[in-house]
Amino acid sequence: MNFDMFPVTAQALWTLLGATVWSALMTQWVKHYLPDWRWTNLLALGLTLLLILPVGILIIAEGTLGERVVQSILMSVFGTALATWGYEGIVNLLGKAGIGPRSDAALEAGIRGKTGGCC
Repeated sequence: MNFDMFPVTAQALWTLLGATVWSALMTQWVKHYLPDWRWTNLLALGLTLLLILPVGILIIAEGTLGERVVQSILMSVFGTALATWGYEGIVNLLGKAGIGPRSDAALEAGIRGKTGGCC
């Protein structure tokens, strides 16, 4: 399968951009199913490792088994870090601009809702 802007191949997945896109997609999927948002990024890292590790070890990476494992883990960690920190940065900047769930109004309304309207 191949799309014009992003080729869907094992080789494309085992790049920093591929790992980042995969992790961003996994983050968006799992965040809707987790009751506690604090685990979302760790679960996205785990899912990224589950896919990138075998692809890197079995198909793409060169070198000894140990080198391939380390390369695949680093690719997963960096891809997940870019995806999650990128998302957090964008949402925080939008919140500072008064847009979205992290805007001052949204945060204040959330606090009021939890404390019964006082304060």
